[in-house]
Amino acid sequence: MSAGKHNITIDQGTTFSMRMTVKDNGTVMNLTSPQYAARGQLRLTKENSTAIAFVCEGSGGGALLSDGIIDISLTATTTNGLSAGRYVYDIEIFTGTDNNGIVTRLLQGSAEVTREITR
Repeated sequence: MSAGKHNITIDQGTTFSMRMTVKDNGTVMNLTSPQYAARGQLRLTKENSTAIAFVCEGSGGGALLSDGIIDISLTATTTNGLSAGRYVYDIEIFTGTDNNGIVTRLLQGSAEVTREITR
């Protein structure tokens, strides 16, 4: 499975959330066997060492489930700390600890952070 491309907009100072359903060949992927976890990061550039981590949870608010749903979010406090501009991001699922198991990049693209007016 190759990563999909999806550009997103994040409004500075607001809660960002996005839901995705993971499918493999059109079939919802069971993320419990083996047990997967999800992670994602936002950076100014691919090479930048500073990363902002997305919160990635299953549809029940915790571990990933057999429904293939991953909820991705950033708090309003986190987005308030972002400078307006263009970033890059990706979302991955993995088994084991970090890169010791199966790692699959699901989604990648650019993220436009728009400047908050009301502060």
